[in-house]
Amino acid sequence: MARGGQGAVSAAELAEREGIPPVFLALILSDLRQRGILRARRGREGGYELAIDPNTFTLIDAIETLGGPLLPFACVSGGATREGDRRGRCRECPGTDVCPAERVLSAVSAAAAEALASIVLADLSFAGNHGANRAVRKG
Repeated sequence: MARGGQGAVSAAELAEREGIPPVFLALILSDLRQRGILRARRGREGGYELAIDPNTFTLIDAIETLGGPLLPFACVSGGATREGDRRGRCRECPGTDVCPAERVLSAVSAAAAEALASIVLADLSFAGNHGANRAVRKG
């Protein structure tokens, strides 16, 4: 789909081509459609197609659209909060002034976000790892 210009792809064709069990793929396609990444077309020429532009939709956009944190740490993802504290914190967190891990994790999170923002969906549609390698070198 990310290659563009190929029209709608049926769920059965996609399942076979990508080696994904059809029942599991149906759940994924439904979720992506509800989140506005895919659109479904009915009829003989129907199937699924991208609702976003693969040349501008970045991997960080995908993570944000799917609602996942970049890193699974409360202090850098705004997760669980401690009473009286505006930012997310681990329950055991002694605070920013004492926790060296938060500074390191914040730097890792910023670097990962920058790298993911430099890769668009279309970059991943090339054969093998060529697209991903090309995308990372762009940044």
